[in-house]
Amino acid sequence: MEELAATRPDLVIQWAGRGPDYVDPILNAGLTTMLISYGTEAKTREYMTWAAEAMGKPERIAALIDWREQVLQEIQSKNGGDPGRGQALRALSAACPGSAAHLR
Repeated sequence: MEELAATRPDLVIQWAGRGPDYVDPILNAGLTTMLISYGTEAKTREYMTWAAEAMGKPERIAALIDWREQVLQEIQSKNGGDPGRGQALRALSAACPGSAAHLR
């Protein structure tokens, strides 16, 4: 925790689900923190938008959200729109035009 605080971050993004052992020390240190949790695609897009806004790059999140929508549509077209039929994993890479690397 001391190492994190020493960097004097403008914002710490932490998975809320990690529990109080991880979250409380960050909050108790007085660091500005965005807590996020696993959930739905809608939640993910909301968190991504918050992070982009916090980094001062709100105009750059649209490319990533558009890419995610394109992938979702592609998956749905291949499984007949049935979310329970088949599973797919897409890894986000720096090569993707909407990747986190492009938010920097």
